Amino acid sequence: MKNEMTGKERWLATFASQPVDRLVFWPKITYAYALHRNTKNVDYAGLAGSDKHCWSGTVFKEEYTNGASYSDIALDDITSRHIFKTKYGELKGLSKFDAQTHTWHPVEYPVQSLEDLKIMTEWFLAKVNTPDRDKIAAAKEQYKHHGEDALVAAVMTGDTKNKSPLMNFLEFIAGIETGQYLLIDHPDETAALFEAMHKSLLAQLEITAEHSPADMVYLFEDTSTTLISPAQYKDLCFNHINDYGHTLHAGGKLLALHMCGHLKALLPMLNETVSDIFEALSPPSVGDTDLVTARQFCPNKAFMGGTNATMWQTSPKDTISYLENQFSLLPHLRGLVITSGGEMPPSCDIEYIKAVGEFVKGHRVI
Repeated sequence: MKNEMTGKERWLATFASQPVDRLVFWPKITYAYALHRNTKNVDYAGLAGSDKHCWSGTVFKEEYTNGASYSDIALDDITSRHIFKTKYGELKGLSKFDAQTHTWHPVEYPVQSLEDLKIMTEWFLAKVNTPDRDKIAAAKEQYKHHGEDALVAAVMTGDTKNKSPLMNFLEFIAGIETGQYLLIDHPDETAALFEAMHKSLLAQLEITAEHSPADMVYLFEDTSTTLISPAQYKDLCFNHINDYGHTLHAGGKLLALHMCGHLKALLPMLNETVSDIFEALSPPSVGDTDLVTARQFCPNKAFMGGTNATMWQTSPKDTISYLENQFSLLPHLRGLVITSGGEMPPSCDIEYIKAVGEFVKGHRVI
């Protein structure tokens, strides 16, 4: 067993699949958890014994040329209008806020037709990403504040959801059904849009790799074979992800892919990507990939996950029993961060979470 590590040392050694003094435990307790309890300023993650996972902001700014612009207009407390304007016309999307989960979701998509594809392509081409001195300074202060006890991650946020083009297109730009039809009916035009989206995100990642102090960078891919096929991942995601990984590695940053869906059919390809961590790995019945299967196909990747929301609504004994069985079937326990997969259900009591965390952190490391 290794001597006791700092929090940052433990996280980074885990991501490198190196020996650690103990396993990392990160129940994903979000604002919705406190909201459910009608409380504020309570450190529920600390009470649950979570290892510290902190955030720093983006370090780029987005500006537009050729008469393009972006507007996010609050129509009321729960409705937001998104306007993408170019010299060829403008597109509009609409998002609604869900109070219980404290999240925004698209209800109207800006791209619905061939003409819309061309306008959105122009919008991405007109976007210019540059380093933002004030944001860089703020990110450095955040990093310094978090100290050596925490992993510090950056999330790519901006005027659009900053994820690889295919997933962005299906989740936020065209929607799943319309997006799939457009991919089939207009392959050249969707390819042109994806190339413009890719170049824009790559520019942001290049700035992040050079200027962000963060230890790793998340792309919230939400990848799942319930949304795309393995063939689509190979043709439309794989090379993009590798470009992002190479770019971040050149700046000394790790790449984490948030993929909370069904991944089993993608595992052989995911093993070949230039990414370091797969986050939100969820076993059945929420996802389709447990730790044992993931390790079989991806022997050199790090995983964050291992449980799902359904399991956290049973009992500590049941959740511990499941994890104990998984651990016994793995060749080793390197490269594992045990989390709730997706967000921790707000109904799960802190003492429940703490009991599972004590088991995880006290388990023999092999």
